[in-house]
Amino acid sequence: LIRDQLSLICPSDDPLALREQVAWADLAGSRIITVRAGAHNTHGIRNLVDQALARSGVQLSLAYQVSLFTTALALCHQGLGRAVLPAFLLSFTSHPRLVARPLVEPVITRDICLLRKADTPLTPAAQAFAELLRAELGD
Repeated sequence: LIRDQLSLICPSDDPLALREQVAWADLAGSRIITVRAGAHNTHGIRNLVDQALARSGVQLSLAYQVSLFTTALALCHQGLGRAVLPAFLLSFTSHPRLVARPLVEPVITRDICLLRKADTPLTPAAQAFAELLRAELGD
C-alpha cells in the first residue's frame, strides 16, 4: 500500500523543521520520544529505530518511551521532545502544528502491505476495505 520512512516529528517552529531532511546524528543532544521496545500496536517501529541507531553509531537520549503512537505525538506537541516515528502518522493526528522530516544517514523504510491468498479472490467487503486503505494511505 505504501512505503513509509522513519522521520523526525517536531513542532513547525523547531529549528530542525526548517530542513528538508535530518541526519540521525543531528538528533544528538535532543530529548527523543519514541515507542518502547516490545510495545503492542507499534508494528516493529522500535526495532527499526534501534537498527538505525546501531547503523549510524549515534546514541540518543530517549526521554520518553511510550506504548502508543498517539501518546508520542501528544508529548511532542506539548514540546516535551522530538519524536522518531513513521511520517504517515501525521495524517491521522489532531496536532496540525507538527511536521515530519525524513531521517537519513541511514534511511529506514518499511512497507505497509495488504496480504491475501493468491488463489482466492477478495470478497466485495474485502475489496472495499482494500480500496479504502489505498485512498486513506495515499496510494
